[in-house]
Amino acid sequence: MSRASIQHIADLAGVSKMTVSRVLRGEGGSRYQEQILEAARRLDYIPVRPTLQNRRVKTNVIGVLEEGHFLFESEIGSQTFRGVAPTALNNGYDVLMLRPQQHQPVEQRKLQFLDRRCDGFIFIVSGENREILELLVQNEMPAVACYTDDVPEGISWVTPDNEQAIRDAVALLVSKGHRNIIYWSGPQGHSDARERTKAFTKAMREADLPLYQENYIWDNEDDKKQGIEGLPALSDSDSFHDLISNHMTAVICHNDQRAITIWDEVVEMGFRVPEDLSIIGIDNSPEAQERSLTTLYNPFIEIGRAAADVLHSLINGGAAEDNCQRMPMPLIERASTGPAKQPLS
Repeated sequence: MSRASIQHIADLAGVSKMTVSRVLRGEGGSRYQEQILEAARRLDYIPVRPTLQNRRVKTNVIGVLEEGHFLFESEIGSQTFRGVAPTALNNGYDVLMLRPQQHQPVEQRKLQFLDRRCDGFIFIVSGENREILELLVQNEMPAVACYTDDVPEGISWVTPDNEQAIRDAVALLVSKGHRNIIYWSGPQGHSDARERTKAFTKAMREADLPLYQENYIWDNEDDKKQGIEGLPALSDSDSFHDLISNHMTAVICHNDQRAITIWDEVVEMGFRVPEDLSIIGIDNSPEAQERSLTTLYNPFIEIGRAAADVLHSLINGGAAEDNCQRMPMPLIERASTGPAKQPLS
């Protein structure tokens, strides 16, 4: 079957080629947009530059996209890009920063990835890009996903070793006499949050520690709510006060921001860190360093470097399954962890 063209779309939609071209370029305003995009979907249209119809030409450009953000708007995006950019340049590539287009029709989003401007792509946090990843596999376009291994077959990934990191955090607390440990999860729609929650459960069971529903603080996925009042499990400050007084001696948090939130709240309640409650975060953010928070180093820059090297390998014929990496997350012990308090007699 021959490749669908703009003329085919125009014929099916009953409009001119010029109107189709404008819509596919994202130039809104046409009253025919919906029927043009539906025609493109039905024809499985793939945009290709005329000079590339019969062969793939290297551009020595790679595309980088962060899900839901422009690069540099988030810590994870900016730090990862710090690793990607110099490594890609050293490997002979220019770097094209792509705009997130989650709210655009998928047929328009395809234009970003199949017009052959780039030799391959790096996705920073790619949970909402699965359809695009599958499309890239179908069209043999190299791609690397960062911070998740939950990707279609044929996509390489580079992610932190979340399981070992949580095991190390639990082991540190156990070595200090802690048995009643709480885990404050991240949004379970994110693969790294799911991995860390599963790892906590596994580590607690392996250490033969008590594990109940109250060992978990479930994230409500509403970033606008801050502090204990934003968490269903901690909404009753009296109950949380009693939990620390009589039961909980340590908490591991999905990231440093949550850890610092807990720290501030318990100090306001009159407790001491780490004498009454030991706290561990994840990321090693500047705030964690300033507060002397025990944390697990999240290797953002190293993941960016590895992703750029992996993509270089894929572009040069490497197999996706042979180019996946899990990066270590060293534990950095600071002042927020100490010996477990003695239970009330």
